[in-house]
Amino acid sequence: MRGIIGLLLLGLMAPVLVAAQEKEFSKNYIEVKTSTWKGIVLERSCFRKLGLDKARADDHAACTQECLKKGQPLGILTDEDGFMTIVGEMAKDNFAKVTKYIGKRVEVTGTSALPTGNYIPRQIDVTKIAPAADNN
Repeated sequence: MRGIIGLLLLGLMAPVLVAAQEKEFSKNYIEVKTSTWKGIVLERSCFRKLGLDKARADDHAACTQECLKKGQPLGILTDEDGFMTIVGEMAKDNFAKVTKYIGKRVEVTGTSALPTGNYIPRQIDVTKIAPAADNN
């Protein structure tokens, strides 16, 4: 009997917990959207140092690998929304699922968020990543 009552209480509390989580999410982010983007996988400081011309070059890949060893995050320089830092599942294990795409043009699907606060880059929680069909 106690188990049934416990399950009922848990079922009643679930919507409250979800609503609280959504409220917290919207409080910490200015803009949130789910979409698909095309762009190049790179690391922000290497991109700043080497520029767009070398974003796909071997020099950039070497720089990015060096930065990854130092714990710096990967991101995607998208065609539409600029640079977005990769967070979430794809960021686990030092971006193990993403490193094969460094310096390459990809198409990603996920949720992007612009955090509140100054100088915090847009973030993307990537759910799907693949080589871009157009490969421009």
